[in-house]
Amino acid sequence: AIHAARHDVAAIFHTHHPDVVAVSALQCGLLPVSQEGCPAPAVPSQARPAFEGTATDPAERVRLAENLGAAAYTLTLDNHGVICCGRSIPEALRHLWVFTKACTYQVRALAAAGGDPDRLVLPPREVVERAMERELKQQAALGPSGELEFAAWMRGAAC
Repeated sequence: AIHAARHDVAAIFHTHHPDVVAVSALQCGLLPVSQEGCPAPAVPSQARPAFEGTATDPAERVRLAENLGAAAYTLTLDNHGVICCGRSIPEALRHLWVFTKACTYQVRALAAAGGDPDRLVLPPREVVERAMERELKQQAALGPSGELEFAAWMRGAAC
């Protein structure tokens, strides 16, 4: 359904990584707790589809594509996980990698803060917006991102 609705999307990843599912269950969603948390949602969907149980209903596919929208590459699914897309496999994988790291850092920060998001130090909104703008400009100038990381992963190197 996403490929049919978005011809710019060449690759789609979906994960139930424990930290991603934990963040998808939070009302606050992904917070800019870390450097990865700022650009990770650089092109996020503003929608957060409600959990519908096991994803076997064909109508849900259409709703997922609609929720992703015309330009987003990341869609958080409430109580379920995330869908990360890209214009290439390396770009989609990089979106997933950065999003997952951001979730891991947030889960750890919330654990250290006793679960209270008000105890977290978050950058000002304008700093987050500038980080997102830089990420978007870089992606627009250089084309699909993730090529360097993907080459390193294929060599077995840790990024």
